[in-house]
Amino acid sequence: MRPEAAQIGQQADIYLVVKIGAVFMMRNDDGTFVQWSGSLAELVPYRKQTTLAADTEVDLYNGKLGIGGEFQLFLGYRGGDGLLRYSPRGFVLSSSANPTNQAPWFYNGTDWKSSGSPSACASPLLQTPLDLSKVTSILYPGQIRGGDYKSHCGFRLDGAGQRNQVNVVSASNGTVVRGERDNANGVVQYAFEIISPCGVMTRRGHLLQLSPKNVFMDFGVYDLRSRNPATFGMSGEPRPYGICWLDAPIRSQPSPC
Repeated sequence: MRPEAAQIGQQADIYLVVKIGAVFMMRNDDGTFVQWSGSLAELVPYRKQTTLAADTEVDLYNGKLGIGGEFQLFLGYRGGDGLLRYSPRGFVLSSSANPTNQAPWFYNGTDWKSSGSPSACASPLLQTPLDLSKVTSILYPGQIRGGDYKSHCGFRLDGAGQRNQVNVVSASNGTVVRGERDNANGVVQYAFEIISPCGVMTRRGHLLQLSPKNVFMDFGVYDLRSRNPATFGMSGEPRPYGICWLDAPIRSQPSPC
């Protein structure tokens, strides 16, 4: 980015906005892209009080996009005089990601949206992530547990002689969009979220090891295309989109909720 000569050496806030189709996204100060309404009052910088150089380096994005299409990028900065200077036309970047691997879904701070045209969902929608005959107990989705609504379920696999010998597999094809490593009561555990191109997200949590063998796991299914009416009034993500996966078209379907 090349600021005006009079601004070189001064402190300024730097802004980055991306237009995807008809949607505007802005990058905030923790590096996350969130939807922007177009109102200057709601525009936030992603780098604050940066010293402007003749050629100021700006990190636009670092990582795998996971989606294909055309992206129009706008850069701007606001110096000590309070004026916002920006690129009025922006510049265009194109990505030709493989559509069979893309997950064109993003959370805009209020709702899940698709940045493209979602593909049709597979039939059946899911496969069971484990052998249900080895499950010793189930926490069902849609229950109030610990005083809080839980949109996911849980499986315990501690039958006699099992000793971590239960395979856990992905319930659907898709892209891993988020992973977590957490310390739960002194025990390191892992979680992963996978979104299919059609807009169904599955989440596996409380995995004790990064292998197919585990004795307990959370499993949630979220239809990002629409909110579950049973969660009316709930906010955040992904709880309002949780569905009872036992009701979904699924191979080896057990009794419904």
